[in-house]
Amino acid sequence: MKRLINLRIALVAALCFILGIVSFREILFGDYYLLTGIVLALLIALVIALCRKSALWRKAVVALAFVLLGVGRCAIYYNVNIGTAVQQTVTISGRVTDYAQNDDQPAYTCLLEDCTDADGHRYIGRILFVSGAVDLSTGDIVTVSGQLDPTYPIKADVNSFGVRNRVFYQLTGSVQSVQKGSLRLDERVRKYIYDTVTAYMPDNSGVMYALLTGDRNAVDETAQWAFDRAGIVHLLAVSGLHVGFISGVLVFCLRRLRLRPWAECLIVTLPLLFYGYICAFSPSVMRAITMLLCAYVAKMLLARYDMLSSLSVAALVTLCVCPFYLYDVGFQLSFLSVLGITTLHAPISRWLVRKDAGKVVRYAADSLLVSLSCILSTALVLLAQGDDVALFGVFVNVLAVPLVSVAFVTGFLGLLPWIFHYILFVSDALLQAVLWFARVIAGVNYATVSFPSAYVAVIFAVVLMFALGGFVRLGKWRKIFYPVCCIAMVASVVVSYIPCRPKVQAYVVHTEADPVVAVLSDSGQAAIVADFADPSAVSEAVSFLRRYRVGNVTLYFSHLENGNVYAVQYVLSQLPIDAAYTLDLSANDNVLHLLAQQGISAVTQRPNSQTGQDIAVRSVFDQQHRGTLITTGGLRLCVAYDSAADLHQLGISADVYIAPRAEQQLSDDGQCTLTPQQSALAHNFGANKYGNFTIGQKGATIQLSFR
Repeated sequence: MKRLINLRIALVAALCFILGIVSFREILFGDYYLLTGIVLALLIALVIALCRKSALWRKAVVALAFVLLGVGRCAIYYNVNIGTAVQQTVTISGRVTDYAQNDDQPAYTCLLEDCTDADGHRYIGRILFVSGAVDLSTGDIVTVSGQLDPTYPIKADVNSFGVRNRVFYQLTGSVQSVQKGSLRLDERVRKYIYDTVTAYMPDNSGVMYALLTGDRNAVDETAQWAFDRAGIVHLLAVSGLHVGFISGVLVFCLRRLRLRPWAECLIVTLPLLFYGYICAFSPSVMRAITMLLCAYVAKMLLARYDMLSSLSVAALVTLCVCPFYLYDVGFQLSFLSVLGITTLHAPISRWLVRKDAGKVVRYAADSLLVSLSCILSTALVLLAQGDDVALFGVFVNVLAVPLVSVAFVTGFLGLLPWIFHYILFVSDALLQAVLWFARVIAGVNYATVSFPSAYVAVIFAVVLMFALGGFVRLGKWRKIFYPVCCIAMVASVVVSYIPCRPKVQAYVVHTEADPVVAVLSDSGQAAIVADFADPSAVSEAVSFLRRYRVGNVTLYFSHLENGNVYAVQYVLSQLPIDAAYTLDLSANDNVLHLLAQQGISAVTQRPNSQTGQDIAVRSVFDQQHRGTLITTGGLRLCVAYDSAADLHQLGISADVYIAPRAEQQLSDDGQCTLTPQQSALAHNFGANKYGNFTIGQKGATIQLSFR
C-alpha cells in the first residue's frame, strides 16, 4: 500500500472527515448502511495493519478518528442550529441585515438577525422576512408579527443559501414598529463600495460590486446569463482568484523590503482577513486564505510547500466551520478547481520547463492549461447539478481574466477618495469590453453543453486526476487502471444520461416574480408556463425536463412583455418546441421575431379559453390576467398572479395554488398557496421537510425549487 499510494496525513484526514459528513447525512435520513460500511472497512484495515505489525495502523486510527469527528461535528451543528426549529406564530424583534438592499429601491425581502421574542427567547441564525410593501433599510431594528416557519436547509437537497447565510426560519407577517439603527463595519464598507461604483461606473457598477464583494444581487440578469454561458461567471464570485490579486499586489510591494517570513505573513494576512470579513468568508475565500497561510508556514519552517496538503488543510478548516458546506456548489467548484490545477496543470507545466520552451510559449500554454484544468475538473459537478458547461470557456478565460484582473486592481484604487474615483472609468471600460465579448459568445447556439450526470462520475474523475498528477504510483497496473477508471466514469455518465420514463409531474421554480412551472404528462408531452424573464430560473426548468423522455414541449407566455430573448433562445436550443401561446394581450417584438426564426408562430390564447389535451392550459381573466390553470393526469395547478382567494371566488379549483413570493395567503377552503415557507397541508405529504409535494390521490409529484 505504501508503494502504491503517496499518502499525506492531511489528505487522509480531509477525506475521512468528508466521509463522516456524508455518513451523518445518510443517518439523518434513515440510511445506516453507508456509515456501517465505512466504519467496518476502517476497522478491518486497522486489524490487518495491527496483525501485520505495519506502520499503517497509525493512519488507520487517524482515518477512523476523523470519520467519527466528521459525524460528531455534523451532529453538533445540526442539533444547535436546526434541531430546535418549530412552526409557530410569534412577535419578534430583530435587526435588518445587508441583503440585496444596497440600492435605493424598496426591499420587500430581507434577513433579520439577533432576533428575540416577547419572552426573551433568542433565535439562532437568521430569519428570512417577507415584509410586504414596507421599505426597510440595513441596520433597522424592527418588531414584526406573523407565522414563523422553519426553512429546513438540511434536507434531501441541501439548501446552500440557507447554510451559507444561516437562514433557519422564514417569517411572513406585518411590521409593528421600525427603529432606525446603525450599520456594522462590514455593512458600512459594502455600502461605500456600492455608492462609489454606482456614481462613477454608469454601465457596469453591478458587475464591479459583485467583483469586489461577491454580492451578485445588483448584476443585471442578462449580464449574469452572458457570463454564465461564456464560462466566466466565476469571476463574479469572490474566490481564490480575487484573493490572489490582492495578495499578489501586497507581496509585490513588500518584496523590496526583504522582511522575515513571519512579518510578511502578518502584513499580507491581515488585509486578506479583513477582505474575507467584508465578503462574509465564503468557502472559496476561506480556502484561498488558508492555503496562503500554509505556504507561509512552510516558508517559516524551511519546509517544502505541498499544494495538495494545503488544499486538504483548507478543506478541513472550512468543513469544521460548517460541515454542510460540502454540499455547496461554490465549495465543490473551488476545491475541485485547485485540485485540477494541482493534478492536471502542474505536471504539464513542469514538462514545458524541462523542454526549455520560450517564455511566450510557456505563458500562453500556461494560461490555456490553467483554464482547461479548471473546466475539466469541475465539468462533472456542473453537469450533476443540472448546469451547463461552457464549451468556449477555455479561450474566453484567457482573454477575460487579464482584463478583469486589471479592472479589479483599478477598481480597488478607485475606491480611494478624491481624484482616485475617476480611475473607475477605466474599470468600467474594461468590464464593458468583457461583457460585450461574453454576450457575443453567449449568443452562439452551442456555447454550452448540458447532459445528465451523477456524483459517482465525479468520484471516478477525482481518482483519475490523482493518478494523472502522479500521486498514485501505478507501475505495471497503469495499462489496466486508466481504461477501467475511464470506462467506469463514462458508464456512470451514460447511465444517468438515459432519460427516465415520463410520468405526471410538475417542477416549480419559485422566484420573486412569476414562477416558472414545467409540467410533464405520462405520454411524454411537456409544457413550460412562465413569463421567461429570468434566464437562470428557466434553465433550471429545462434541466428538469431533459431528464425525461420528452416528445414535444409547448411554451406558454404568462406576460409576454417581460420575456427575455436570451431565456427563450436557450429553451429553443435545448428542447423540442412545437408550439407557443401567449396568455395575455401584451407584445414583445424581439421574442416573437426569435420564435418566427425557428418556424414557430406564437398564438394569442383567447381569455378564459383552454388549449392542449394531455396538458391543458387555461388563462383566467377577470378584467385582467388573474392566473393560469394547468391540468395534467388529473393534477390541477393554478399559477396565481393575483390573490389565490380571489381565484377561488372566480370558480377556479386547484390542488395547489402557486403564487409569487408577494402572495402569502391560503385559499378559503384551506388549499395550499405555495410560498417559500412551504406551508404543508394533509394532502401535501413531505412539503415541510423535503421541498416537494406528493399528491396522493392524483398519483403525481410537484417538486419545488426556491430562488
